[in-house]
Parts: sequence; structure tokens; C-alpha cells
Amino acid sequence: MKFLSLVLCFLVFCSCKFLDQKKSISDDRDPRESLQEIFAGFWKQGGLSEPIEEIKCFDVPTANLTMIFIGDFLKSIATNDVVSLTKTLKNFNDNFPPETSYCMGNLTETDDLKEAYGVSNIPYPVLKRKVAEYVVLHIVSLEKQAGKAYFYYFQGMFRTLGGYFGEIAQQIIDKQEREVYNQEVLLELLKFMSY
Repeated sequence: MKFLSLVLCFLVFCSCKFLDQKKSISDDRDPRESLQEIFAGFWKQGGLSEPIEEIKCFDVPTANLTMIFIGDFLKSIATNDVVSLTKTLKNFNDNFPPETSYCMGNLTETDDLKEAYGVSNIPYPVLKRKVAEYVVLHIVSLEKQAGKAYFYYFQGMFRTLGGYFGEIAQQIIDKQEREVYNQEVLLELLKFMSY
């Protein structure tokens, strides 16, 4: 029994070392394939067909940067590591090519996705604020969701991961809409009571 415990501890230690030193999603697979699977799951969750043009905006280094970012981002949230999360976000923002953002922003697939998720008419600063508010108010559940998402990522279940990202996005948007509606109802109730 002691030997089995020792072997399990060694495996856990090796797994943790591997996770901390992982610099590329996979040496034998084009990271664009993995990213395309995430896109496919995300679009499908929104009720859309798999995107074709979106992945063409990414070269191999940018796709690899994005895949590493996704893993590091999920791991940081799941472990509540704010310091790593801040570094991960900064590194990604500093190194993500603006031409890739421009390319994605000018595709009808992106417009269709925004429409499908109900955010096409929301200005980016407002959407960013809403997401930040949601994160602050639901951090515990997001940590659990990030842990599940990181499992999908680590197992290479990228299409499932994309669909799960879509589910979370729908929860955030649905929650925001319900909160706005509830605030409007509350304001109307307060107005009525003040007469």
C-alpha cells in the first residue's frame, strides 16, 4: 500500500510539473486545428454552423499563443491565482496581433456569432463592464466552471470546451438581461409606491 501511495504521489508531482512547464498545446498538432475545434463548439452552442473563415485569420504562432492563453487563463481562474491571471491577460494583450483582431472583426461569421449570442447591439465597453460585473458577483461558480473547462482543455476535448464556453456566455448574457429586467420592474414598483 505504501508503494502504491508513493507511485500516486510521484504521478501527481509529475503531472503538476508538466502543467507548469507546458509551453505549447501539442508539438504534433497544428494549433489552428485545436482552435478551430473550439470555434466550432462555440458557434454550434450559438445555433450556428461551424465557421470556415475565422481560423484563416490566425497564423500558427498566433493560434499557439491563443491556445496557451486559454489553458493558462482557465488554470489561473480555477486555482484563484490572481497574480498569474493578471500576467496571462497582459501577455496575451501585448502579443496578440492587431491584424488578427481586425481580420476577425471584418467577417460575417463574427457578426453572425454576435447576433446569435445577443450582443451585436451592445457597445464593447458596456459589454466588457457587464462581463466584469458578472465575474465579480459569480467568482465562486466561475472557479468551478473554469476547473471543468480546464479539464476539457487538458484532455484535448476542444470542441466540447468551445460548447462549454458558449454555455457560460449564454449564462452571463441571460443573467445580465434578467438583472436589467428585474431592476426595471423594481424601479416601476418604487415609482408606483411613491404615488
